[in-house]
Amino acid sequence: MKSLTRFTGLAVILILPFGYYTGSDDSTHFTAGAGFGFGNYATIIEGCEGREVHMVSFRDFGGSVAYHPSVHFPFVFGFRAGQLSVDDPPKSKSIDQNYPYPASKHGYINPNISLEFKSFGLGAGWVRNTGTVYPNDQWQIQPFDFRRSRNFPSGHIRLGPTDKWFFLGSFCEGVPIMTQYGTILGAMGYGGSEDKIIVMGLCGGIHEHAGLYTGIIFKPGHLGGKVLSIRVGENYDRLEGSFSFEWYLPIR
Repeated sequence: MKSLTRFTGLAVILILPFGYYTGSDDSTHFTAGAGFGFGNYATIIEGCEGREVHMVSFRDFGGSVAYHPSVHFPFVFGFRAGQLSVDDPPKSKSIDQNYPYPASKHGYINPNISLEFKSFGLGAGWVRNTGTVYPNDQWQIQPFDFRRSRNFPSGHIRLGPTDKWFFLGSFCEGVPIMTQYGTILGAMGYGGSEDKIIVMGLCGGIHEHAGLYTGIIFKPGHLGGKVLSIRVGENYDRLEGSFSFEWYLPIR
């Protein structure tokens, strides 16, 4: 248990939207995580009685593992997977736009690799959508929604140490993939607190417009760490957003 109680330093900031930091002698070799979330977004239905705002619900779950061989080796090898379920698909660009359609499910896998230093991190990966694909020329789908393609890139960049102020940009690296922050995130973070990191910024994905993101990352203790994420936005005068919870455990 001694090694777990010492995981309150920088070395345990793992399985997060901005990658993994491994530059400490207390750094772990494996980290595993799992999360779930739910949300909604507003869309317009064209019906016999005119335009009507329709709220679409979605939910997802996912898991991740990461391996970093040595504190002297800056590379981290990771794998994420999960499933997104949406009550209705996006609106069709054809004349027939009757709602609701059957709910859609989108499984995905995301192998990834990351290069992490104390003040800089850079990662890249590949997202494979194993569910339904909605091509942009046939469906009204947002540009950063991974459902529009069978294959999608993922990645992140971090500028600054995670125990102070830092900037991060992340794409398709959330766990779970849609409700943690959507698919694209630009944010500032502060990790000066003893037991948590606060991240705030703008995010986008399945929603039509960008929203406000707030994430609270609790550094792990005896029972691991937690990540709480909230996204809030507005569209067609309706409040829309998402919430997710992630649990992760470093294993020395």
